[in-house]
Amino acid sequence: MQVANRKLSEIQQQSEIKDCLDKIQIRYNSLSNNATQQDYIDTINDIEKLTNEVVKKELRYQQIVKDIQNKSQNLSQKITRWEE
Repeated sequence: MQVANRKLSEIQQQSEIKDCLDKIQIRYNSLSNNATQQDYIDTINDIEKLTNEVVKKELRYQQIVKDIQNKSQNLSQKITRWEE
């Protein structure tokens, strides 16, 4: 019985992680190609509100956050070049 309960708990936890990652993916996908710095900041903040330490260990989460950070940095560099 304990094994079954433990398995059920593991399945529930995996389901919660998947649901959270799906919500993160949806929020990430909502960013347009014309996103502003504020859009990137808001998206990262929204994603952070959805996560916990377990989700932060997931590769999918890490890839999404890294991509948003890279896009934000690229936009900052473009703005800097335009201002020169």
